[in-house]
Amino acid sequence: MGNKRAKKEEKMDLQELKTTIESENFADLLEEMDSVFLEIDKIAEDLSGGLLSDVNICIDYLSRLTGYYMYLNPILSELRSYKKNKELREYHSLKMQIENEGKKFVSAPVEKEASLAVAEVRRIKNVVEGYVEACKTAISSCQSIIKYFAEERKMGSIE
Repeated sequence: MGNKRAKKEEKMDLQELKTTIESENFADLLEEMDSVFLEIDKIAEDLSGGLLSDVNICIDYLSRLTGYYMYLNPILSELRSYKKNKELREYHSLKMQIENEGKKFVSAPVEKEASLAVAEVRRIKNVVEGYVEACKTAISSCQSIIKYFAEERKMGSIE
């Protein structure tokens, strides 16, 4: 945000988040989430590289990914709401303008115009949505690996 927080680790509260989204200050929003995105990317790299053969790493990643998911999901919800509401307001405004001008209203072109009005919000929403989905997938993978280790330990295959 314009007034940088004293501690970089301090996250936006709900009101700051809403204000940032409503002002469409997406550069600040992305900057706010950047360290989380980088961490998720690193975990994804470790998962794809087969590094998670150590159950303790899986447990650590599971905990961190759950936190990232819990952090990103409310942001995603705010972005979804804002996008939908802005698109509806734009649609309604364009419809009223056309009707006030006495022109024939045709929905399809107005829908496209309203959709264009939220293109940047949609892009940011899709980025966050991608990271939320990545967290969910990685959480599931870590849970499976931990379960596998637990089963192997029960059967005496590993100590």
